[in-house]
Amino acid sequence: MGGGHILMTDDPDQQRPLMTHAWVRELYARATGPDSQLETIATSHQKPLPPFATSVYIRQRMREGPCTEPPPSPSEIQEIPSQTIREEFTTLLTEKEPAPSAPCPRAPLLVIEARTLQNPNFNGSKQHAVQLLSILLPELKAAEIPFTFLTDSDLPPLEFPEWLAWSEPFTGDTWSRVSAFLHLDPLVNQKTSRELPFLLDPNIWTCAVWLDAIMGTHPTSFLNTVDGFWEYQFSLQKLHRYDDLLCISDTSLQEAAAIFPHGPDLHTVPCVVSEATPGTELPLDLSPGTYAVAMGNAFPHKNLAVAVAGFARIQAQLPQCQYLVIVGNITDAQHHHLELLGRNAGLPEGSLFFLRHIPEEEKTALLHQASALILPSYHEGFSLPVVESIQLGTPVCLSDIPAHRELLGDSGAYFAPGRPDHCAEALKHLLTHSGDVLASQSAMLSRTLRPELTRKNLVALFRKKIPEMSR
Repeated sequence: MGGGHILMTDDPDQQRPLMTHAWVRELYARATGPDSQLETIATSHQKPLPPFATSVYIRQRMREGPCTEPPPSPSEIQEIPSQTIREEFTTLLTEKEPAPSAPCPRAPLLVIEARTLQNPNFNGSKQHAVQLLSILLPELKAAEIPFTFLTDSDLPPLEFPEWLAWSEPFTGDTWSRVSAFLHLDPLVNQKTSRELPFLLDPNIWTCAVWLDAIMGTHPTSFLNTVDGFWEYQFSLQKLHRYDDLLCISDTSLQEAAAIFPHGPDLHTVPCVVSEATPGTELPLDLSPGTYAVAMGNAFPHKNLAVAVAGFARIQAQLPQCQYLVIVGNITDAQHHHLELLGRNAGLPEGSLFFLRHIPEEEKTALLHQASALILPSYHEGFSLPVVESIQLGTPVCLSDIPAHRELLGDSGAYFAPGRPDHCAEALKHLLTHSGDVLASQSAMLSRTLRPELTRKNLVALFRKKIPEMSR
């Protein structure tokens, strides 16, 4: 960090990714230092952050003691490029904190912000949301606690008829009756602020799921526009207003604690993973055990190039494993780059296969018959593919990051995510001792997966906040 600039980078050699709040906190320190001058932040769009970034959020949450400085001025707020975000910041940050008083009694009614359930793709956040509600909603129904879903008419309709039958419709009257609010994925659809009325009402208990800090940790991938930066910053502001955050892992909780040291109460409510069962039809004409699988997507932190380069280093030494199948919705340019990388690294023609979209049954069949799964990611909050692969009988070669360590302890075939040579060594060891590695990983996973903790923590929190559930 030199030249008075705070750099955002995905460069693995720097090994020091910065979260959004860290840039703002640094700017605040500089702004209130001896020279009292804000310095320019070097971002991917080469725009300086306006002084507004150092206002209420930092003063109230990142310093010890009460906020004694004035709120941001209208001129500071006007420096935000997006009109929508300007208006939302004005609403959220200029609202006075409610005076301490007894909350108005209300009959219990839970609103569930459910847009993540409307996602047509059954991704990790949707899967986790479904598992949470599978635990929570029967408890609410048994206690006769009404709930309703807040959805988006522009998205596909909810596909959970039993839950819809239990719920009541969201109407204009709902706003005045709400006593609790649950957001299943607060970092999606950041441009909207439908949760603001709930967050600003002192009589409503608010709770949200916290997945990870990937967006702020890898800003050049996720926050590479001015509006994108402010939308994320606004989301962090909103998250500070929640009463409780449900973190999907201990790793996720530690990230949240670093971002919100004086913010919501944090709870580990681990991902619950349904037992994976293998499909019967492979999507490719490959013999079982002759290929490895690497999983990821188009975002650079998934680091698929290291999987290709690592595999290429040892492919000739292991005749039983001749192919690498890349599973993930990558771009055409990334496809071309990975093919070129494999060719330049010496992979024979026809050694790489790409599957961008794959049904669940075909994915489980592919994993079940693979010799190994390679997960080279730089960052995860939780890692569903680790669990699914081991449940399907396939050992995992994976990057040495906290989320992976949390699941597999010392039993993993780990490698430094920025080192293809380390990936090659770990993969060679795994393929040479696959039975022992799988046994060790399975034994560790049986100890670290904690579905009972999810039920215990989730139900206990909701019974505490909605006492009628305990009657």
